[in-house]
Amino acid sequence: MPRLPRPLGDDEIRAAAEEIVSTENARRREMLRPYEDLLASIWLYIPWQYVTKQLTTPQKEMFADAIDASHARGDAQESEPEPHPVERWWRDH
Repeated sequence: MPRLPRPLGDDEIRAAAEEIVSTENARRREMLRPYEDLLASIWLYIPWQYVTKQLTTPQKEMFADAIDASHARGDAQESEPEPHPVERWWRDH
């Protein structure tokens, strides 16, 4: 009769679940990269003050987060990083 594997303990189950979540999060971040870079490029050419006024606050935050992420990746490749260009003016109003 074949031996059954021993049951996993709570710590082993937790560690396996954390590994799955970590891998999935990394995969999602990698999938977002082209979109973040696209938004950062668009940001350079649009009348951003007008456009951001048309967005909801969560949309503004997502747009700004995407641009910041794209710039952070670019800054990591430069010897002297530039400040992030997104001014989140809507937080002050």
